[in-house]
Amino acid sequence: MRDKILWTVRPINDVLDRIAQRERDYREKQHRLTTERHDREQHRQIVQRLAEVEPQLTRARSENESLKQSLDQAAEHSRKQSRRMNELEERLSETEKLLNTTKEKLSDSQRRLSDIQERLTVAEQVTAATQQRALQELSISEQLYEELTQHQPSSQTGLTNTYS
Repeated sequence: MRDKILWTVRPINDVLDRIAQRERDYREKQHRLTTERHDREQHRQIVQRLAEVEPQLTRARSENESLKQSLDQAAEHSRKQSRRMNELEERLSETEKLLNTTKEKLSDSQRRLSDIQERLTVAEQVTAATQQRALQELSISEQLYEELTQHQPSSQTGLTNTYS
């Protein structure tokens, strides 16, 4: 009897096992469908977010490119300014050398001019002294002549007044 009961119960157990298996299959399928639906929703949200962010990304790329160009232009301008500064520094150095040379020449010229002025002053003093002496000698000669002519009779011939 026990065997008979087991034999009778066996098909019911098989049916119950199949029902349990179907329930597991349905739960797995339901879980898979829920997961797929969730994944599709996430995918839809990601696509939507990407559509929202894409114009910002495009604008950021454009701004980045513009900034790169500005940076390149600034770098080129800086290089040009640096070259210009080097040129100006060289010109300044040459100008300073020329200025120093000119100062030396000016100093030498001033020294020579001072020497010439000193000699000219001495020459003027000598000329003035010579003229003064000549005037004094002339004055003395005239006085002597007058004295001589006063002591001698005026009837003498041969003496003429050469100083008058």
